[in-house]
Amino acid sequence: PTYLCGLRMQPSGFHSGYLAGFYDDGRQPPLVGSLHKVNEQGLKMTCRQHKSCVCWLSFRGRSFFDARLDLAKWLADGKAMDENSHWLAGRSLKVSYGMRVK
Repeated sequence: PTYLCGLRMQPSGFHSGYLAGFYDDGRQPPLVGSLHKVNEQGLKMTCRQHKSCVCWLSFRGRSFFDARLDLAKWLADGKAMDENSHWLAGRSLKVSYGMRVK
């Protein structure tokens, strides 16, 4: 298995759309997030730890692998955060990628 930021990443095997599930094997249920490809320059991580919690990144000028790692870190950090703090961390990550946030 592949681990990113302490989470087990299980690739989906698909070439577009749903890319991977992220698991914390010490939790029940273990699925803590899902990674989706939005377009050629976008990734979206859906957090299963908080209701309606997602972080979408446009990674123009950055690598896919950097964006995937940063989203995995955001997901892993969310285990110790409440929903609002995790949302704010997602906004901060987006700003670090040069994205505008509302």
